[in-house]
Amino acid sequence: MKQENSMLSMIIPSPNSLSDAIDVYLQPLVEELLELWEMGIETYDAFKGQNFILHAALIWTINDFSAYGMLSG
Repeated sequence: MKQENSMLSMIIPSPNSLSDAIDVYLQPLVEELLELWEMGIETYDAFKGQNFILHAALIWTINDFSAYGMLSG
């Protein structure tokens, strides 16, 4: 849970944006997360000096109420 291990990404829509259009932005992220969870990716461990298969998952998101509305449809 160290700050250097966290990744912050955000989408700030304009006041005129359509709330259901957020799927277009999130689809590549969803596909990449599915790949990381199911297949993993070969990664190098510098401490052990060997490669391993890294699997990753999205643990949580933090949103304001308008973002909850957009994400839930």
